[in-house]
Amino acid sequence: QPPRSAMRLFFLLPWLSNMVPSGVATNTPVVFANPPTIESSGGFLNTTINLDWITVDLGGAYPKEFKTRALAGSVPGPTIVVSPGDTLRVTFTNELMPQIGVVAEETNRYGEPDTANLHFHGGYVSAAADDTTLAVLPGGSYNYVVEIPADHAPGMGWIHPHHHGSTMLHLAGGAAMAMIVRDPADGYLPPAVSGADEKIMVFQYWKFAVLAKTARQARDVSMSGSLAAAELGDGSGEPFFTVNGVREPTLEIRLGEWERWRILYAGWQDTALDLLMEDEDDGEVREDDENCEMQLLAKDGIYIQDFPRRLKKLPIPPGGRADVMVRCSRVGTTFVHVLGQTTLILNVFSAEKDSVSFSETNTTMNPLQAWAPPYRPNYLKDLRDAVITSGCDCPTAMYGYGVGESLINGQLYTPGNHFIHSSFLGATVQRRVLGIAEHSYHQHVYPYQILGFEETGPDDQKYFRPGDWQDTWMDTTLGKRDEVVLRYRPTVFPGKVMVHCHNGEHADLGMIAKEYVRDLKEDDGGKCACNVNGPLYGEGIVDVFDVTKVIEEVSGSIFSCSIGWLSLNLLIGSTLCLI
Repeated sequence: QPPRSAMRLFFLLPWLSNMVPSGVATNTPVVFANPPTIESSGGFLNTTINLDWITVDLGGAYPKEFKTRALAGSVPGPTIVVSPGDTLRVTFTNELMPQIGVVAEETNRYGEPDTANLHFHGGYVSAAADDTTLAVLPGGSYNYVVEIPADHAPGMGWIHPHHHGSTMLHLAGGAAMAMIVRDPADGYLPPAVSGADEKIMVFQYWKFAVLAKTARQARDVSMSGSLAAAELGDGSGEPFFTVNGVREPTLEIRLGEWERWRILYAGWQDTALDLLMEDEDDGEVREDDENCEMQLLAKDGIYIQDFPRRLKKLPIPPGGRADVMVRCSRVGTTFVHVLGQTTLILNVFSAEKDSVSFSETNTTMNPLQAWAPPYRPNYLKDLRDAVITSGCDCPTAMYGYGVGESLINGQLYTPGNHFIHSSFLGATVQRRVLGIAEHSYHQHVYPYQILGFEETGPDDQKYFRPGDWQDTWMDTTLGKRDEVVLRYRPTVFPGKVMVHCHNGEHADLGMIAKEYVRDLKEDDGGKCACNVNGPLYGEGIVDVFDVTKVIEEVSGSIFSCSIGWLSLNLLIGSTLCLI
């Protein structure tokens, strides 16, 4: 095999669809299986995550096999499992090849499809470790060192590429993997939860018409060629969902026993998951569809305070997660529907021959007891009655669609030293957010407590309740002009806090902004500022704003820097480019 540096010279040749590099993902249809796990031990996890092309077969008659970019060799990638207090070291290697003619470094447009980084979505970790302004070029690698705080709440997050301009291409193409922070030792969870069989479910939405359009606009010839080779280039076929990379897998579930489902909606569009269970595969919701019950346990990796919360539907926002306890009461088939589509099939069975349902006595066995976390870390302390720090109550509005019109507070994203709001360590921060009905509001580093809205409808439809904690929020039951309130407290991590719509189309086209947490306390002169909409200076700044890290560290490979419209490609040794 030629050396890697020589292989990368292929970018000088016209792209041919049969030249797309590939691996093979052996996604077996029909049978549900958890993704494989990569787990920490002794306080550490050292691993490698690569981004490269693989061949996937999502199951079902359509589509056929096709090539896509994926993390760690599969769609979805394996699940990372760590504990509070661990050190996670990830060598991220960008195995992609550069292409001729791609849109390069044009802010708020699709482009640079082979440049990437990693975002630790839902991680209460430092902004320096989770820096999504970093760019790892094709052939480059970067060593992430992520210190998981000792007081990190247990729960589910995830990892995905987050380079501005190519996030949409990577997410819509399936590049995602779950990440779990373990629960404390025995006795933290109630027995019915700690003893339950656990399922990890990564839901992904495949809409090839949108993927093909985005690839064309980014001049991503690799993805366009892959879709064309699979007869998907014209966006043929109906959109569909997969669970752990498989269409409509079948899950065997034992009658009357609780299971814990950890659900990740690795979504990229402004459509809630709307997961519900039905006894008939006809898309109709019935009052008597009670075979399987769902009891909400956690959202966005944070346990709720009023467990068990029984729900008929899970309107998980794109990027959101939900832990639910599930139990089925009749033998037979139950269909898990997402947006009206059958996505998962439950085969409910009994160990006892001829048993078809619980008796009244059996349904009361192993009940779920009311439970709440015995303690909350400081960054999750209840803020409903807190006094908002002076100057820290700021408006954030998301609105618009498309090129030049995907806005936060009336502005497109500006890289470098440009921020919408600022705060400081220890402040109690409030944001009045507009656009939640149409856009999914995601915030990095610090989750937030949701307030400022009225509960409506029956109890079994109250997925969002005032006082819940989220890191991604979208509620289509609200009006387009309804303003909601969220609060959070920056505790120990100063620096950039990215906020954006989790629709990859909207974020890549400009609906993303930065807040800043100064490394100051109130006694040190810390102050908040709203509607800065420009640069920050003075004390408490921990970043060098005018330098963007662009990483290319593979010895003897291509070093690429884009400066405005100019793209340079040189064959040199180990390099680090700062622009």
